[in-house]
Amino acid sequence: LVILGILGVPLSGCVATKTPSPIPSATGISAEPIWLAKVRNSTDMPLLLPATNPLRSLAEMSGKVSSGGRQSVMDLLREELRKGMEQKGYSIRLPEETDARFPHFPIDSAGAVRLGREGKLSGVVLASEVRRWEATSKQFVRVLADFKLMRLEDGAILWERRVQSAVPTPSATDPGQAYMDAVRTVVAELFS
Repeated sequence: LVILGILGVPLSGCVATKTPSPIPSATGISAEPIWLAKVRNSTDMPLLLPATNPLRSLAEMSGKVSSGGRQSVMDLLREELRKGMEQKGYSIRLPEETDARFPHFPIDSAGAVRLGREGKLSGVVLASEVRRWEATSKQFVRVLADFKLMRLEDGAILWERRVQSAVPTPSATDPGQAYMDAVRTVVAELFS
């Protein structure tokens, strides 16, 4: 038994690991457009990109100017997802095209189905949620994000992926550039 145990330990590391699958092709999903939901921010930080004008940053800190006009990581992520999906052949629509007040889609399928029915949407939705996004330095961004492609009629999950890694951003010169590079890397990984 000891010999079998000793032989079994090294062999257990040889088990093949499942590689995550890329987003399925557009022809395999639906003829209808895909609803690309707003990316939900579940972190405790606003994840705004730094202002290029240092005086604007000072005015925001003092409360004289609103930070509402600046882009966030969620905006960048959604835009890169849109570009990637359109390159894969998907027809993309935004839920706020039907109603400007449309909220973020929940990442769970029951909540997505409920919100889709309330908003009178049908077809498939891509919901995304950022759970962690922080630049530990200009060289790495820690990322934890979930992505789900769900059918709104019955809540079936057609594809899902969790990205959890330290994304290298070696060419970044500031945190804003590191965030942009990390967004591009994460989306490229989803579509590879």
